[in-house]
Amino acid sequence: MCREGLARSHHTVTVIGNNAYIFGGKTADGKTCTTDIHKIPISSDQEEDVEYACISAASRNPIGTGSVPLPGPRYGHASCTRNNLIVVHGGRNDEGLVDEDSCIWLWDSKTQQWSTARSVNMDEAKPATRHGHQIFLDEKRDILVLHGGQTSQEDHPSETWLFDFKNASWRKLPPSPATSSGAVLVGTNLYSLSGTTDMSGSVHSLKLDDSSLNSEDLAWATVEFPSGPLTPGPQPREGSSLVPINTGYGRYYLIRLLGSRSDEKKSSGGESPTRTDMWAMQLPSEGISASKVKDMIRDKLPKAESGSYNWAEVELVEEGKEESQPTPKLGPRSYFGAHTGSDGRTVVLSGGVDELGHLEANAWVLKIK
Repeated sequence: MCREGLARSHHTVTVIGNNAYIFGGKTADGKTCTTDIHKIPISSDQEEDVEYACISAASRNPIGTGSVPLPGPRYGHASCTRNNLIVVHGGRNDEGLVDEDSCIWLWDSKTQQWSTARSVNMDEAKPATRHGHQIFLDEKRDILVLHGGQTSQEDHPSETWLFDFKNASWRKLPPSPATSSGAVLVGTNLYSLSGTTDMSGSVHSLKLDDSSLNSEDLAWATVEFPSGPLTPGPQPREGSSLVPINTGYGRYYLIRLLGSRSDEKKSSGGESPTRTDMWAMQLPSEGISASKVKDMIRDKLPKAESGSYNWAEVELVEEGKEESQPTPKLGPRSYFGAHTGSDGRTVVLSGGVDELGHLEANAWVLKIK
């Protein structure tokens, strides 16, 4: 679908059920978008009259607490889901960083109202104001994971924080070994990518299960991967997205989507040359699953490998067409919004900046097979 009101960059897309919600971002003139939330369907069997909705901000007034303020306009913020809630943290606006003392915003997709979550201990350490970071939710333990971001023009911390919704408290974890270019949470494992050259990159992982968090030896593990003419893999980029995909039986992949070159001078249009490629990296199988057993057997066989931490380029084929037919025109873009669908197998992508520096207004659903 395509609506001019959806033309933006540096925004977030968050999927709940059969709908995607677009929040924040920058307009074509560089101004910060309003706080309206745009709801678009991602299921083809929904009725036409619920195809699209623009929802104005509204606050919830908990009994005895008075009015709850609304979040201000922002871009470069982070978002994730918490049941039927959209969680929003950080970002920038026309004046600079949004300074909210680590406030976490919660938007209820059922009541269409905002509320907040904060640390109950005003003296405890909290993450600094930032943008360009990522947040994830460990649903089983109701813990928010915050990773990376930019706290100033020069500072790109690789730190990781946990927010426990039950105890309303922050905890700082060991920083990743390098500045993150994208991260995902799969189960209780946090994965962070880094890389500054066209020839190699790294995957850093941190175990966040209860036993690891309670251990004094909590530390990141790193796996290097080559990327060059002889070994395929994604080259460094900015304005890209990294999302997790579950293909079933305990098999997960990291999907690196589009973006722009991070090591070339800006073009006359103001944007770096835009990349058009998409890549998938197989992760080690989670828990005791069919994929885990299969990988263990492969690792024991001569000339056989499980495929973990190997990249493969993703081919885009329009649904219902053969691979030999022309590919659909998704087009190169950067600084778009993307989020994994509720089924774990799809990716919803919207907006962004094209290769000419123009804003895109369309949205796509990518089904990974």
